[in-house]
Amino acid sequence: MLIWVYRFLFPLLFVLALPFYLLRMLRRKGYREMLAGRVGNIQVPQKRDAQTRIWIQAVSVGELLAIETLIEQLVATENVELVISTTTSTGYKLAKEKYEENAIAVVSFPLDFYLFSKKSWNRISPDIAIITEGEIWPEHIHQAHRRNIPLVLINGRISDRSFRRMQKYGFFKNLAFTKVSKVAASSHLDAQRFVEIGVDQSKVSITGNLKFDAVSPNGMDQKTKAAFLSSISKSSSSNLILLGASTWPGEEEMLIDISILLKKESLPIDLFLVPRHAERRGELRSMLKGKEGIRWSFRSNPDWRSDHTSDEDLLHVYVGDTTGELRKFVEIADVAVIGKSFPPHKDGQTPVEAIALGTPIVYGRTLGNFRAICKNLEEAEACVKESEPTLLKEKLQKLLTDQSIRLDLVAKGKTVFDRSKGSTERTLELIKSYF
Repeated sequence: MLIWVYRFLFPLLFVLALPFYLLRMLRRKGYREMLAGRVGNIQVPQKRDAQTRIWIQAVSVGELLAIETLIEQLVATENVELVISTTTSTGYKLAKEKYEENAIAVVSFPLDFYLFSKKSWNRISPDIAIITEGEIWPEHIHQAHRRNIPLVLINGRISDRSFRRMQKYGFFKNLAFTKVSKVAASSHLDAQRFVEIGVDQSKVSITGNLKFDAVSPNGMDQKTKAAFLSSISKSSSSNLILLGASTWPGEEEMLIDISILLKKESLPIDLFLVPRHAERRGELRSMLKGKEGIRWSFRSNPDWRSDHTSDEDLLHVYVGDTTGELRKFVEIADVAVIGKSFPPHKDGQTPVEAIALGTPIVYGRTLGNFRAICKNLEEAEACVKESEPTLLKEKLQKLLTDQSIRLDLVAKGKTVFDRSKGSTERTLELIKSYF
């Protein structure tokens, strides 16, 4: 059986990957509380009579936020109790803060090794198991299959890179996908890809992207927004704000260089950067120290730094290196540049929050993880797409200096957003079919 091949290979692959994971744990911190759960040592209350217990696994912050509305609906459903698991330290912290009152337990997801996974399954003993987006753990799925527990993949998507890999390594689909009870795909493209890699077409439904329901278009009131902006900005309130949202290595420096040029051309601009991984603050600090023509500060260390005695003509760069505040920065931005979309990166971070909050968006390449969303945005002319730095600078300048263009993008983006809602209801109906 393929599962036994996987069980044999997993420990070997894990040992090879261990240095990488240890380094990541040191950088991100917060993993100590999760270690017991990673080997299956979790504490979960005994299941109550007549209750349907649902185990929801969401790997990290983005997935946990995407299912917020769905969790609210499930909690409101009679005779349902939830166990929520997550993989990353940031996800675990968020899940504890956001869902601990609604779930009977928030735990860390076990390593996908037979003994650890089996122990977690025995202790949780769910009636239904849910995994989110692109999470495919063969042992976890096999445990559901052998126990005859329905396992549903919700908000299902397959990135370009994952699709190529799954086509290349055909054995993987037989190891995992054939045992999934149902796939709730986030788009027609994703549904088609699931079928192409071997999921029975009868198991695939198109429910839409949960992110559109989870993100509220209602933001901060004007007083709160002004207070937030004044607490982090040293510039005039009339300055335009360019935001690098969930940026990856190389993108911050590109945006700084472009913004310095725009500042020299007398455009009143501040640059705010929110890196995808806050633990990169040391790397960013070293890069900022080597830049001329800027004054900079970090959310975690609000002292402004500059090698110049006068900062009147300097570009102000503010780094939001805290977890869970991206939404606030998106709200106060005049333009948001979506991270992980400029070479060499290509998968992209989600543009949904910016669209919902009415912030014009710019990205470099079509976002591989959000191809269907990008297709809708591009067809509606609700975004700006450019990856070449010189042309990007020209387009940003035009966008920042012409409010009518920004308002037009916002209006078109709102149309795309409104048209894309409704996934929660469809996904909930699918899950309830297993009660």
